[in-house]
Amino acid sequence: MKGTFTIFTFFISTILLGQNKALKSTFSPGYSIFILDSIPISDIRNEFVISDGYSGFTLSFDSNMVFKKNRFSCINQSTLDSGSWKIKNKNHLILVSKTDSLAFRIVRYGNYYYLFPSEQKEQFIKDLTKQMYSSSYKKNYKVSIKRADYFLNRNMGNKYFTKKIAGPITGT
Repeated sequence: MKGTFTIFTFFISTILLGQNKALKSTFSPGYSIFILDSIPISDIRNEFVISDGYSGFTLSFDSNMVFKKNRFSCINQSTLDSGSWKIKNKNHLILVSKTDSLAFRIVRYGNYYYLFPSEQKEQFIKDLTKQMYSSSYKKNYKVSIKRADYFLNRNMGNKYFTKKIAGPITGT
């Protein structure tokens, strides 16, 4: 089992380092982990959230290339930082403010996007692998794929910024 986990972790690392590749999930047919070759601006706009369920932070992006970092709780919300954002080398999200400059990568898995600092790539891979192989994820996947996605997003959303991918608008 430990050898399998090591091989799987190595496989994820190899795939994520190769930008044009995707890793198929063993539990989610049709789902793959993608580090995007290029980040479309439409996928960046709106909010990415990191939260423990009671409080957290949001990164809000608008079409004027301005971002705001907010802290929220059940009592209030406050803006911590703001500045401009840009896409560098087609796949790095750069945030520049008066106080800081941050670089993020964006990953798509299932119905969610995940933002993580570029220097934390290996840790993100380890965390995602751990969540995908947890017994709770497997149990939720047996109930429904949406529930497993939600479970994975809630656990990863405690540590990384996440955003649900908007589905197409249907109906009359």
